[in-house]
Amino acid sequence: MQVTLRKAARLLSQVDAKLSELNGRLYETSSKSVFVADNQDDIRRRLAETRDTGLALLTSVQLLTDARTTLRGLVGAANATNGINDLVTVLKGTELKLNTVRALRNRVGTEPALDERELGVRLTALTTARDAGAATVNRYLTRGEDNQSFNVYTQTDLDAFSTFEKSLAKKMESTQDQIERINNTVSFEVSADVEKVLQQTNVL
Repeated sequence: MQVTLRKAARLLSQVDAKLSELNGRLYETSSKSVFVADNQDDIRRRLAETRDTGLALLTSVQLLTDARTTLRGLVGAANATNGINDLVTVLKGTELKLNTVRALRNRVGTEPALDERELGVRLTALTTARDAGAATVNRYLTRGEDNQSFNVYTQTDLDAFSTFEKSLAKKMESTQDQIERINNTVSFEVSADVEKVLQQTNVL
């Protein structure tokens, strides 16, 4: 059976879901509640049936787990051969940089640092208010605060942040497109034995 990397990823997801289901059913066979007033032969039969069901489920879990291991190995090999691993590394690094610059831009806002004249006016107003002990003097002062916050990044800095953010976003999009193209075009052969297990366990 020939599968693309994209289809293999879907199969692995389906296998994980099926294993979760089978394990849940297997654990339920660890004991069997019976109505003791029932015929003893019927009780023995139901207990035996539960045991048989459990052993069959255990076999299915083991076979499907082996199939999953094989499939993951094939995916890993294909990823390494076709550069997916390197692209994912680049993608994660780019995402970290993008998150950093976005967090900084959100923190800074859109107002640049004051120019030298504006800074002088504000500092003079704050000093005057402090010396006078006034609660409010003008728009540069918030009621009676000794500490004031000032933006430190210039408009040039903000423009550079914006440009950097856009270039990182573009790089992320390009890298994601490359990964998607490889996932949809690169394929490999899955053995008949693995395919049979997937069919027997209703994954396929």
